Amino acid sequence: MRNALFALPLLASALILPRAAHADTSDLFTITGDSNTYTFTLPEQFTFAVPLHLVTIPSLTTTGTIDGVGGKTFDVTFFTTIGNTGESLSFNGITLAGPPLISFVSSSGNFDTAAIDSGSYQLIDYANSIKGPDYYHLTITPATTPPTPPAVPEPSTLLLLTTGALALLLATRITPPTP
Repeated sequence: MRNALFALPLLASALILPRAAHADTSDLFTITGDSNTYTFTLPEQFTFAVPLHLVTIPSLTTTGTIDGVGGKTFDVTFFTTIGNTGESLSFNGITLAGPPLISFVSSSGNFDTAAIDSGSYQLIDYANSIKGPDYYHLTITPATTPPTPPAVPEPSTLLLLTTGALALLLATRITPPTP
């Protein structure tokens, strides 16, 4: 019984103390062109399976806005510099040419991790214009991450833990009278 009593506060503190939250940072994409403004967010870094010939990164799906109207779904594909196709980004059937927008961070077996490069880019859509190329402006800004909760528990949590531990301690010391 005594061993259980010593382990109880340790177990309770491990369960009650808040864990440090890790929020993945994300990048805010704002694309203007063809009389539209597209906005959406993607994670700053992402991991993906590596195919045999890595010309494009597997598509990422996200939601965002078109001209301020929310709830739009975007399938975003990034192009690598392998094969030197000249394309940078493809989303919702629009393929834009320009510089690479991702950098490879690490490789582990059959998986790679890439990071999206923040900045402003001038991109060109050669395919969807009758009069010549359409120019798009892309701005990628790091979105702020929510603050992490404090590692010290709230006083009310400590008060509850102490009260419960004292009650348990007193309950084990009181023995019923023997007849």
